[in-house]
Amino acid sequence: MEMNNTLLKYTNFTLIEIVIAIAILAIGVTSVMSLFPVTLHHTKNSIAQNYSALEAENIFAFLSREAYTDWSILNSIPGSIPSSKFNKDSISTWTKLEADLYDDSDTTDGRYGIKVQTNDVTDMTGEILLWKSQLTDVPETGDIQPYSKAAAIYMEISWPLEATYAKRKKNYYYMELKQKDL
Repeated sequence: MEMNNTLLKYTNFTLIEIVIAIAILAIGVTSVMSLFPVTLHHTKNSIAQNYSALEAENIFAFLSREAYTDWSILNSIPGSIPSSKFNKDSISTWTKLEADLYDDSDTTDGRYGIKVQTNDVTDMTGEILLWKSQLTDVPETGDIQPYSKAAAIYMEISWPLEATYAKRKKNYYYMELKQKDL
């Protein structure tokens, strides 16, 4: 009795089948790898969004704390929105004020730099524009005691410094400071 083993004849792969399998695998790997730059961009943007909110909260807390004891601290904030002047080349001229906050030589122009680093890796670079306006809707009559001093503080944080100002992502923040006569 003779055994007919036809299955064994077809177990080997031909060179064409191997090339097709490698081509399909390459297309799949390339598709997955193309997602990495997009994901990295969105991750960096999320990190910058978080740092932006954190820095705004820190600056507003500082201003609120300082204005409580000395209202004149607000004199260093300009009365109109300053124009952007920081870019990626200006980082080398910055002076560290505190934590992640930097400035150039003029500390009364309402422009500050932000540079957040983890170890030696820069997570975010940006620019903070700070300005104020006088609150005019302070109550003068009635049961509510009027405020002797009141100011609206505005903040814009834009990033990354590598982009031109028009192409940066921007977050806007607002705070009211009011002080009653005691």
